[in-house]
Amino acid sequence: MGSNLAEKVYSFVQENDLFTTPCHLLVGVSGGADSMALLHCLCFWPGRKPKLSVVHIHHGLRGLDAD
Repeated sequence: MGSNLAEKVYSFVQENDLFTTPCHLLVGVSGGADSMALLHCLCFWPGRKPKLSVVHIHHGLRGLDAD
């Protein structure tokens, strides 16, 4: 596989048997770059995609940016 982030996430999930598709995942995101990158990877999952439910978690650490 190449070196892009989505491929690394996909490989990590497979190697560690974190979930198999089809499935339903609840994803907590804060709006920061890391959680948005994770959500992006999940939205463009190769093959059968997981069903996603997403919840925004406001930690109160980034001020108005998190709103």
